[in-house]
Amino acid sequence: MTTLTSDYIVVGGGTAGCVLAARLSSEPGTRVVLLEAGEASGPAEMAYPDPLAAFGLWGSSVDWAYSTTAQAGTEDAVHAWPRGRVLGGSSAINGMVHHRGHPDSYDAWEKQGATDWNYNALLPFFRRSERAEGRDPQVRGTDGPMRIEASPAPNPLAEAAFRAAVEAGHTPLDDGNGRGSEGVSWRERNVADGRRQSAAEAYLRPVLARPNLTVITGAYVRRLVLENGRCRGVEYSVAGEVRTVLSDRETVLAAGTIGSPHLLMLSGIGPVDHLWDVGVEVVADLQGVGGNLHDHVTSYVVHGSDRQPPSGPSAEAQVLTRSSDGVAPDLLLLFAGAALRPRWTGADLGGYSILFSLMDPYSRGTLRLQSSDPTAAPLIDPAYLSDDRDLDRLLVGLRLARELGGTEALAPWRTVESFPGVDVQDEESCRAYLRSTASTYFHPVGTCRMGMDELAVVDPQLRVRSIEGLRVADASVMPSGSSAEYKGALWTIPSAYIETLPVQRPRPPVLLGGFTPATLERIGRRADGWAGVGLPVPQLAYVIGQIRQIAEANGRDPDALRTVVRVNPVVTAEAAPNDAVPHRGTVAQVSDYLLAAHAAGADEVLIDLQQTARSPHEVTDLAHRFHELLSKG
Repeated sequence: MTTLTSDYIVVGGGTAGCVLAARLSSEPGTRVVLLEAGEASGPAEMAYPDPLAAFGLWGSSVDWAYSTTAQAGTEDAVHAWPRGRVLGGSSAINGMVHHRGHPDSYDAWEKQGATDWNYNALLPFFRRSERAEGRDPQVRGTDGPMRIEASPAPNPLAEAAFRAAVEAGHTPLDDGNGRGSEGVSWRERNVADGRRQSAAEAYLRPVLARPNLTVITGAYVRRLVLENGRCRGVEYSVAGEVRTVLSDRETVLAAGTIGSPHLLMLSGIGPVDHLWDVGVEVVADLQGVGGNLHDHVTSYVVHGSDRQPPSGPSAEAQVLTRSSDGVAPDLLLLFAGAALRPRWTGADLGGYSILFSLMDPYSRGTLRLQSSDPTAAPLIDPAYLSDDRDLDRLLVGLRLARELGGTEALAPWRTVESFPGVDVQDEESCRAYLRSTASTYFHPVGTCRMGMDELAVVDPQLRVRSIEGLRVADASVMPSGSSAEYKGALWTIPSAYIETLPVQRPRPPVLLGGFTPATLERIGRRADGWAGVGLPVPQLAYVIGQIRQIAEANGRDPDALRTVVRVNPVVTAEAAPNDAVPHRGTVAQVSDYLLAAHAAGADEVLIDLQQTARSPHEVTDLAHRFHELLSKG
């Protein structure tokens, strides 16, 4: 059996996993292994900027292709639940919407026991994740990895839809992710340079060359390796070969609302009675694992039209509103320039649709094991519309969608209401229509809920209760959903996890001004590390050797001492005499010195280009040249 060792193991290469791998590996001395069951890439359609292209990815090689159990609340329908199985996860196969929702959604987490998880606390992480140029920098990010380009110009139908929302009384917003979120706005999408930008494209692919980051695709995680109440790592298989990776620090589950609780239960962490029933040996009785499952539920109004808007990219309008006074915004209405078929089975030209989604359902379901076989799909029961209050609020959504569809602004585009149809008017028939058409909006959350009570799976630091060295940092920890497509919220969870980690850097190393025996003695006996500026390699090797000997003689682990070498070179076009290196020389000469310093025992080599570079462009150019040579060495 092949065994790897790493500082951190990240299970799942979806949205959260890509962020975690990129952020954790940004420390050069921190080893990170990312395991993803899917492949590194997939069909060409994954890059298409058209959200309707996502239909073609469902059921493909990059989709787990889950389905729910028969749902009594929706006339025993079985609902398809596509989830991404590829680097980038569902961000690689979804509709690319970038939407935060209303602050109340996040403040509700803290009220449910997730201490310090509220909108104001998460705002820095929202901003850090995005690059939204031209927006309010107080609430929007300007230099994050996820590019939020300006929406394309709206076509005539989209313009009419926006005017219809204003006509119906909804406040027009310049930025639906800005200071105000309740009202009508243009949807933002994760599209850059005419291509989908998944989490893998934004976070992971730019850092794949890091030597301390190992990404293993086609890796199906079978169970956690648990010893004496601690998670030591994971067992996984690649092409039928069983392998193990062990973590020196932590294992972080980022397998999502389905994958994370599934893996916990397969490993014996979950409701004891259920684990016994399926023949899994119990390690920790955590009753909340797999519970609290809920999802945005949606239905639609469809109008026929004898006009067709121009083909090509177009902005799309959305409305965030409330089902009643005194509640947080809980209904999202969306316009689509096509006639959608029931329950996401496709779309037709020659009409338009107004979707309405309940964003804060009361209904709660479960995720359970089908068997102890790790390859068996779990039993997914979201319990759609099992709480009658959800149907009441969807009824309001239907009324609001019909109001929008019936406005003067849309009159030139409207022929007949295809669904529900003019015959569906009384409350009983409207409720029947909703139960026959309600379906997923693809945003399940909550199965490893964060909190402080007995049913919480993780605490507010995302640590799994009763198990050391194990955390969960994905949508499964959300106590309740957000009033938006949850990917906007999902960017924040891995970043918040990073902030909970203890600082791994040692105390500031001692900067040597001379190499007296007393100085070396102090470092060897007491310091966590030391730094030298531009030391010749023979002297560097001597100093490292002396300090290690002193440390060992004083009962310390010499391997725990950190040696940092910093060089401030003047980079020249012509080669300098050897004795001038590293203070002056060509890129190749300075690179040779850095490699030699590392070989002599330096744990980290730093280069400061400010003395040489005269502009940011020159800094970037030199950095690329050094990176190329050092990577070869």
